[in-house]
Amino acid sequence: MQGLASGPATRQSQATRYRPEIDGLRAIAVIAVIINHFNSEILPGGYLGVDIFFVISGYVITSSLHGRPSKDFKEFIFGFYQRRIKRLIPALAVFVIVMGICICLFNPDPRFSLRTGIAAMLAHSNLYLLKHSANYFGEPSKLNPFTHTWSLGVEEQFYLIFPFLIWFSGYGRAEKQGEKNLLISASILTTASLVYFLYLHQFDQPAAYYLMPSRLWEMSAGCLVFIGLKKRVPAIKLLEKIPASLIVMLITGVMFLPLSLAPIATIAIILLSSALVSCLKVNTVTFRVLTWRPVVYVGLISYSLYLWHWGILSISRWTIGFHWWSIPIQASLMLVLAAASYRLIETPLRQGEWFQQAWKNLVAGGAILATISGVLVVLANPLAGKLFTGKITSRGSPIIFLEGDQCITQSNKILRCMIINNQSERTLWVIGDSHTGTLANAAKRIGQELHMNVRLFFIGGAPFPSGIHQEKSIASRDDVQVFKLLEAELVKSLRKKDIILLAAFMPLYFGEFADSEQLRDYAFSNYEKKASPQKRLQNWQLSVSNLAAAADAQEANIIIQSPTPTWKDEINGSCNSNRQWFNLLLKKKCSVNSSYYIGEEKGAYNRIRETLEKLSLANHNIHIFDAYSIACPGTSCMFSIEGLDIYSDFNHLSPYYAQKYLAPPLSNLINQINLVVPQGQKS
Repeated sequence: MQGLASGPATRQSQATRYRPEIDGLRAIAVIAVIINHFNSEILPGGYLGVDIFFVISGYVITSSLHGRPSKDFKEFIFGFYQRRIKRLIPALAVFVIVMGICICLFNPDPRFSLRTGIAAMLAHSNLYLLKHSANYFGEPSKLNPFTHTWSLGVEEQFYLIFPFLIWFSGYGRAEKQGEKNLLISASILTTASLVYFLYLHQFDQPAAYYLMPSRLWEMSAGCLVFIGLKKRVPAIKLLEKIPASLIVMLITGVMFLPLSLAPIATIAIILLSSALVSCLKVNTVTFRVLTWRPVVYVGLISYSLYLWHWGILSISRWTIGFHWWSIPIQASLMLVLAAASYRLIETPLRQGEWFQQAWKNLVAGGAILATISGVLVVLANPLAGKLFTGKITSRGSPIIFLEGDQCITQSNKILRCMIINNQSERTLWVIGDSHTGTLANAAKRIGQELHMNVRLFFIGGAPFPSGIHQEKSIASRDDVQVFKLLEAELVKSLRKKDIILLAAFMPLYFGEFADSEQLRDYAFSNYEKKASPQKRLQNWQLSVSNLAAAADAQEANIIIQSPTPTWKDEINGSCNSNRQWFNLLLKKKCSVNSSYYIGEEKGAYNRIRETLEKLSLANHNIHIFDAYSIACPGTSCMFSIEGLDIYSDFNHLSPYYAQKYLAPPLSNLINQINLVVPQGQKS
């Protein structure tokens, strides 16, 4: 994400000269990212442009510190951070405040987005997004105009380590052994970080994606390239012999790899980017392309372009959507805003003199951060919903989650619960991911009608039971631990005629969306998969069977809710009953043939449905609640029924729909189950 910085023009020249081809490489990286964000099917690996940025950042920062010795550590560290503040903060501050106001105009509840913006100003949006990455009750990431700032958080956290490495290695003091010490220490950090990335990616992909320690190796790779070029190490001499055009073709090929190969693709793109920076030679075709003036200019404005492109895409998803005629306008707007930001904000504030004393510049940067954050706090709290330009339609009472000392693992904030004590000997346990949360109103109604206590627990993005996590988990370790504790407590607390209701976004965890072209037209799934869907489904099936055995010992029963249709993330904006003036142009496709999901041969949910049927046949106390047939009562699956929205977003059922349409048949099923049934027979 670095902008213009000094660096060598050729491998023979001094290392502090400007290298225009580096800006050309930035242009290629940012264009790849933008294409991917417009439509990931066109360039599946375009997101790897961010990884190229990380390599360039490490290279440029190291080169900018070459030949810039300081008298003492205080002068060095103050100088480093004042340059980073002048480089990054002004453009980010303007972007955040503009987008903060824009999202308030079109989102009736923009608090999550605004809090992400605050986190971006405070250099930890990556950590904030990691904390909420599995929260499917929140806004989809594409609708949050600050989601992309995670990469800035990673880079800014890297700056908390790198200057100390530079100084204490002796490189920042221009000591004789400084370059050698930096080469050794950066090599150790690169290796350790890469190992951590590969290890973490096996069981916690979001953490591997968002955390700085698992990304540090990419930036330190750029540092190694610069030192290697400077010291003419043997590895660099070998890289220089590779034709740059070949590397460019390989980089392009890697960007067409599917997400399932993300670890391999990431390592490949870092190696290839490092090699390209090392082997670019003057007067080659690749050099001429990368130093072509329009390409260099895109590289120069790449930081602002990276900021604004995602904001434009996000606001477009809230408003007009994407059409053949809108894409040129949206792309042009990105370029205009980026060019204006570069010329009017980035360049004058980076090159201009703020204050003579470095510490005053640091204070000024802190004041900007505090001011912008304060404005977003006001927008998120006292002004929440006040700037919204649409009509807010009330759809009934909200879901209320009681959290506190009644909840198991009460100190863990990732677990949400609703506890209702109806003074009954029977309890309805409702457990799962955020799809369980949508059943809260329905569970409350059932508890009142059947005189049952209600214990509802859910963690966003974490299906229950926890056995799904035995093989390369897709949820965090905290989620796994909490659900294991909850499962143990549940087994101890079960009583005769208790009901355990399991609900989860099964198509995400067990589906194979990438295998179906038609499913990509209707369904939403961009979750990076590691273990195969079949293996995850087998693990979950085994865990449910084990839970059923424990429940049977207490004469309790399990009900599993079947999955309901999954839609594109833009569908909610164009198909729900609360249409707004600003989203009337969104593409509208609000129904699909129901056989698409449950067709006899090629239904997208067939494997899941077959597994549920097998579970029910093999365990007399496991029953299937067919929520799918209720949501799709005829030959078509619709987005609304009798004027009521079936869905609150692209895959969650509306709590009010669940209360009205799911609660009655679910109550009937529970009544049937609680009739006396001989052991081993089905109800």
